[in-house]
Amino acid sequence: MDQFFTKTTKQAQKAIRISFLAFFALICCNQLQAQTYEGSVRDTSGKPIEGVILWIKKTPKISATDQEGRFSIKAKAGDTLVFFSGYLPSMMVLGDNKLVDITLFPEKSDALQPIQTGYGRQLMRQAGGALTHLDESQFNQGHVYHPYQLIRGRVPGMTLAKAGSNPLGSFDAQQRGLHTLLGGNEPLIVVDGFPGASLTTIDPADIASMTVLRSAADAAIYGARGANGVILINTKRQTPGSPHVSYSAYGAIDQVSAFPNILSAEEYAAAAQNPNLINNQRMNLGASNNWPEQITRNAFSQAHQLALSQYTKRSGYRFSLNYRHTEGITQRAEFDQWSALLNVEQKAWDERLSLKAQLGYTNRPYQDALGDAFWYAATFNPTAPMLDPNPNDYGGYFQENRFDYYNPVALINQVKKEGELSVGTINASAKLQLAKGLALNGRLAWQKTGHSTNGFVSNQSFYLGATNGLALRQQDNQSNALGEAFLTYEGGLNLHHWVFTGGYSFQEFNRQGFGLQGYDFLSDEEGSVNPGAGWGNGPSQAPSDVSGFRYQTRLVAFFGQAQYSWNEALFLSATARREGSTRFGDNNKWGLFYGANASVELKRFLMQDLDFVNHLRLRAGFGYTGNLPAAGVTSSAVFSQGQPFYYNGRFVNSYYQSLRSNPNLQWEGRREINAGIDLSLASNRIGFSADMYSSTSDDLIINYFPSSTDIRQVFENIGTIKNTGMEFALRYTAIQNRQLNWEISANWAANKSVYGSFEPYLSSNQTLNVYVNLGNVPGAKDASTLRFGEGLPVGQFSAPVFAGVNEFGNWQFEDINKDGTFCNCENDFAVVGNGLPKATWAIGNTLSHGPWQLRFFIRGVSGHSLLNVHRFITGVPFSGNLYNLHAQALEEPYSQVRLSNVFSNLFVENASFVQLDNIHLRYTFSLKNNKKLSVYAAGNQLLTLSSYSGLDPEARLSNRLEGGFYNAYYNPTAPGVDTKGAHYPVKSWVLGIEAAF
Repeated sequence: MDQFFTKTTKQAQKAIRISFLAFFALICCNQLQAQTYEGSVRDTSGKPIEGVILWIKKTPKISATDQEGRFSIKAKAGDTLVFFSGYLPSMMVLGDNKLVDITLFPEKSDALQPIQTGYGRQLMRQAGGALTHLDESQFNQGHVYHPYQLIRGRVPGMTLAKAGSNPLGSFDAQQRGLHTLLGGNEPLIVVDGFPGASLTTIDPADIASMTVLRSAADAAIYGARGANGVILINTKRQTPGSPHVSYSAYGAIDQVSAFPNILSAEEYAAAAQNPNLINNQRMNLGASNNWPEQITRNAFSQAHQLALSQYTKRSGYRFSLNYRHTEGITQRAEFDQWSALLNVEQKAWDERLSLKAQLGYTNRPYQDALGDAFWYAATFNPTAPMLDPNPNDYGGYFQENRFDYYNPVALINQVKKEGELSVGTINASAKLQLAKGLALNGRLAWQKTGHSTNGFVSNQSFYLGATNGLALRQQDNQSNALGEAFLTYEGGLNLHHWVFTGGYSFQEFNRQGFGLQGYDFLSDEEGSVNPGAGWGNGPSQAPSDVSGFRYQTRLVAFFGQAQYSWNEALFLSATARREGSTRFGDNNKWGLFYGANASVELKRFLMQDLDFVNHLRLRAGFGYTGNLPAAGVTSSAVFSQGQPFYYNGRFVNSYYQSLRSNPNLQWEGRREINAGIDLSLASNRIGFSADMYSSTSDDLIINYFPSSTDIRQVFENIGTIKNTGMEFALRYTAIQNRQLNWEISANWAANKSVYGSFEPYLSSNQTLNVYVNLGNVPGAKDASTLRFGEGLPVGQFSAPVFAGVNEFGNWQFEDINKDGTFCNCENDFAVVGNGLPKATWAIGNTLSHGPWQLRFFIRGVSGHSLLNVHRFITGVPFSGNLYNLHAQALEEPYSQVRLSNVFSNLFVENASFVQLDNIHLRYTFSLKNNKKLSVYAAGNQLLTLSSYSGLDPEARLSNRLEGGFYNAYYNPTAPGVDTKGAHYPVKSWVLGIEAAF
């Protein structure tokens, strides 16, 4: 037997040696006959196609097109060259001509979409993390004046909420839940490779695509700023061919879609006869005014863009000029915006050097309307006259000397808040091809933002008390400077392909500003007052209202990224970024952030014979990324001014330490595991993706008093929040023929945010250890509304449960703990809702028939509740009420109440909604020489279905208080409060034109 094995082994070794020699000879022969074929791949419009995979059939030789669509591959005459891309399958037999130019015809394929991810580009199928890429054809249409409007509802897991219709209002953003306690929950914005750039830099009409990095593994390349997700924005570039000119314009009309449900003048006059409702018959003043209609209008907005571009093999440019006039639904809410953007590209040194430069400038003068006017329009007596029949000191407007009660028309006309925002950007990059596959990249970018605000309250105004006039001036200047350099090496061997990136980044932020107020002016007329004499002097010589600030922060990073693929079937990637920030404590200046992804294309292994399956890919990844401290958070000690004291013959100021230093303060972190699947069927007519994730945001920063006797607060990394969720996306081409094309897209996402441990914060008996006390809800007094504690969902409402009204008009509530009495305490409170949505979803449809195209998009938000502040304050006609009432006040059980209102589950409502977000009908005229002219009609937010009784069921992701003369407070841990100063919601009607020559 041993001899048999020995003989067999020798024969096997001999066979192996012969096989190796034969294989080596075959390779040598092939190499002798092989030659280099070069060329380019373009689509039917002549645009170069990046990321097309080229394969020499029956060999291991593969290549791919670069960003300009060019390729190079070794083959011999007679070989078959196969092209894999998001286009119709194509192949060709190579001949003697070594220059090959290919035109591909489109076929829908999400997996083969080239995208920008951090410091490089890759195909969608190579990405192992969770990301969403949207181009211009997938954006929301209509009256769009903010970049977020383009993608709202389009990205699974991203909630972009903006309640009301103020064109100057801010969006609240959440990506996969809440990751911080003190603010700064917005994703990082990267515009053409410039991280931290302002969204105001670009007009929505200049945006070509947006890529959202949803998972921490992908966002980790941006280190201490990626915890809330990253949005990569690419602006439009030059197009191939002859000089190109385009013009687009639209006009839009906004109409109020919902007014507050309040009593009319007739209903109010009748209610004034019932002492149980208003208790003051003299409140019928004889006039009739619908105050919400008095302060609103049909707003007209318009937008124009003129763009010029040219592209050649070595150079190109695109210049656009934009103008927008956007009106709100009051006379004091509007802005004009001028913006210009120039993108230039030049190649040199036999195209080894590529230079790109971007210059952008935006100027936006604006005036804002106080949201308070909308609240007073709902509460001011509808039988009151607009003007006082006996003119007084209020500029002729009728006013009554009562607390928090102002004529809304007077407020609109006598209070002004206006300003100007300007943003300038320079963004230059270079790429030098040092050797085959090896490139040196660099970027220098700078952005300067100036924001000035002027406020004015007439000396005849009753608003803000007896100050005899008020003037406010604020200036805020910011700059953002970036310098980066990195090397990339791309190579391959047979079925293996890799890309390595390593570099250095330096970024500096500067901000400075001042603010001052003046009071007591003789007249409102220009030229008759010297406001400078009054700056800093309050009523009765109150303390000075002058302030200023200046600070500088820096970020320094060393980063690396590696990508590997085998046989276009296995894809691996890893990133690491070591980043230092001056905002961290002395003991924690540096942090390490990292991520890794893996994906496998099962079609290459298990389903090669299933033609119905185009691809089936499994993905998995984990990542750790960070979040910089919110504005105002510091690791340094802070001293505040105390009471003056008499010393050495005069009064001098005293100071005390109000904030302890914390040298250990560091970034907030987010650790996440993500798993996903991508599936494409039926010649890519069906595309599906799903993701599941679990993340923990730890080292969250909170400020508190370490002990009950300590007057010094401290910022510390203490808390944790856990997020878990699922995300789905679907694309289906229902009909595809020469007559009709119908594409359907849909997405759905669910997330749950839960508080983790907050020791030692909770053990120090802090006032927020059980509830977040929303003292900002007028009339709530000390009502505890939002639960806050370990293991509890973020945004959970807790309140008494209404059980009826007794014969004396007193509220009755359920005895939750069944001890025989209601204690008005935690033991007798129940969970009555949550301010954060449980799920978001959307469905989009695109139908094309010849020159006609119809698009409509429906989005929904479900599972969130809103505290209806309007109903809470005016929905119960308690004794002594003199304001206008919510219409429900005339209904039982509210009309039976005889005492002051008490917060309960009655005022926390389910605010789930479905909205026809946008609809768009277009007709395109095809002219000679590829010239096109399109006209379209569109509508935004035309229909909203919800059981919520308030004005706007949109989710409130924070208690961003709108309406006041001063800046609003922002707290992301207190979602779901429908603040009283929100502008009324609107629906928009749009007519537009687009022309390309």
